[in-house]
Amino acid sequence: MLRQILMTILLILVPYVVYGIISIIRRRLAQRDDSPPSEFWSGVPVVVLGLIGCLLAVAVLIAVAVLENDPDRQAYVPPINTERQ
Repeated sequence: MLRQILMTILLILVPYVVYGIISIIRRRLAQRDDSPPSEFWSGVPVVVLGLIGCLLAVAVLIAVAVLENDPDRQAYVPPINTERQ
């Protein structure tokens, strides 16, 4: 369960990371004349990036639900502790 939560959080953050990398590349290409740097996150489309991240997270949750529900796989039976104290 923790793995699924971490995957969901990572997928929500992926668009922000990609945007940051692209923004860094664009800024370095534009500042070859040593002009002062502009604010990094000033023009971020937060709503759009958040929606993309949420859609990715939902897509992965659906994929996990579909792919891990194999009817041919045996049901998990947890171990039972028969020792009494």
